[in-house]
Amino acid sequence: DQELYYRIGTAYEGLGQPARAHEYFKRVDQGPYLSAAQTAARKTAKAAEESRRRLIQSARPSSE
Repeated sequence: DQELYYRIGTAYEGLGQPARAHEYFKRVDQGPYLSAAQTAARKTAKAAEESRRRLIQSARPSSE
């Protein structure tokens, strides 16, 4: 499973979807891909946070 999560993360990153990639990199918690996944998770963390903020803002009703 760990290798699969890492590979799915790299696929999403390659498709220009770093927030989605971050979700999969964070799932890798052991094995030979752990170090690479942790590095990739740090790299994609900002995009994941920005995506989360946009989602929260879009869920709020507008004040018009």
